[in-house]
Amino acid sequence: MTDERSSRDEPRELPGEPEAGEGTRFTARVLIVLGLTALFAAAALLLVFAADVFLLAFAGLLLSVFLRGLTDRVSRWTPLRGGWALGAVVFGLVALVGLGGWFLASEIGDQLDELSSSLGQSAQQVQSRFQHSSMGPFIAGLNDRAWTVASGKLNLPGRITGAFSTALGSFANLVVILFVGLYVAADPGVYRRGFLRLLPGSSRRRRAAEVLDTLDGRLARWITGRIFNMAVIGGATGIGLWLLGVPMALALAFLAFLFDFIPYVGPIASAVPAVLVGLSVDPTKALSVVALYVGVQFAESYLLTPLVQQKAVELPPALTILAQLLLGLLAGILGLALATPLTVTAITLVRMLYVEDVLGDRVAEGPDEKG
Repeated sequence: MTDERSSRDEPRELPGEPEAGEGTRFTARVLIVLGLTALFAAAALLLVFAADVFLLAFAGLLLSVFLRGLTDRVSRWTPLRGGWALGAVVFGLVALVGLGGWFLASEIGDQLDELSSSLGQSAQQVQSRFQHSSMGPFIAGLNDRAWTVASGKLNLPGRITGAFSTALGSFANLVVILFVGLYVAADPGVYRRGFLRLLPGSSRRRRAAEVLDTLDGRLARWITGRIFNMAVIGGATGIGLWLLGVPMALALAFLAFLFDFIPYVGPIASAVPAVLVGLSVDPTKALSVVALYVGVQFAESYLLTPLVQQKAVELPPALTILAQLLLGLLAGILGLALATPLTVTAITLVRMLYVEDVLGDRVAEGPDEKG
């Protein structure tokens, strides 16, 4: 009798009522989702407001990848190991730059000074050639604005101060990139082990190590291919301009070498001063310069780049251009210069961490995946 009364007094669980503890688990899941959302939002805000810092760090990592690639080759071909091999690489690069500057800096510097002064004259000649055409008023307006800026009518002291601060900031950025690259290249294992220790579980650490190794290999191949392309394009442009009899061929070839680091956008930017110099000589010469740059870029796109990409990294051109536009708008020239290696990094992470690990699709190994 007592047992029946106690059973009747106990609260009965309704059919649709959640089990005990389910509400607590639901609250915990909601808090986790809210916490992750807040974390991602904070990371996005940090990325927006500190984009320059991240780009400088990434540029330093690229430099370290380049230095470590050369260090590994020195260690393979010589008895030098570790810091001695890195020291030999740094000394060799400094000596190479110093010798190149000793033989070419004065001539290139004089030609660049002459180029900067002749561009204004070329603009005046272009205006005089087209002043009677429909494009005359437009070109004249552009030339007047350029002359207003050059003559100092728009706050010349402020512009000088801004130019000085820009040059000082660029030098500081270069110092940061050099030190980050040297420190990481000197002992990359410290940073690698520190990052892997942040991940829970041995399986996740093994996968993260595999991703880091793949990223390192792809970026190293991209840098090697890019430098090879730059050297070929700079040499071919210089020889072509010299054969055409274009003034300041060495300085223009040097610009073509530097600007080719930025695919698609860089070659167009390097062609503009060359065409203006050709116009200052003769319109026919300018057409020859245009034909030369188009021919060099055609050879790079359809002959040189496919051969290099067999050992380097193949990227979708449309995606690369969009990344350049986006990062150029967000971070200026530094974002534009680093858009392509950042695209390489993003594609690798999406392929390995999302397509393979989340979706379970194994991507077929291409030429750029073979190591």
